[in-house]
Amino acid sequence: MAQIYVARNGAWNPARYLRANAATVKTVRVARGGVWVPVYYGMTASATGGNFTRNNGNSSTPRTIATAIGVSAAVSGGSGSYSYAWSVTGSSGVTAVSLANANASGCTVYATCSINGGGSVSLQCVVTDNSSGYAVVVYTSTSYNYYNTL
Repeated sequence: MAQIYVARNGAWNPARYLRANAATVKTVRVARGGVWVPVYYGMTASATGGNFTRNNGNSSTPRTIATAIGVSAAVSGGSGSYSYAWSVTGSSGVTAVSLANANASGCTVYATCSINGGGSVSLQCVVTDNSSGYAVVVYTSTSYNYYNTL
């Protein structure tokens, strides 16, 4: 967790917690113009990609192959109720890229790759806490290696 500092006697000092083993800080708010505004949420996320590798042996066909790779986002903190929005941010060496279940924590990336050609798909997922509206963006990628031994 990030350290929280407060101004005290003209200096920034680490905030003290009221008791040992206190619950994790979920939100820090400051008064701005008479309104409490959130400045920190105790929510983090990470994303995991995947890869596709296939040796087509001594065959040179099929020249292309359709693939499906799962990716996922994991969240900690926040309210426990989240929304997910996966999107493709780039691709190289693959065609026909699409997503299934792009609004779930686990998403499937479909792509077509050519024999003896590598490739990748870059993705982002915006994870939003449904209670606070706070969002975290995480990034991952998938890789492709379809080859033969000819």
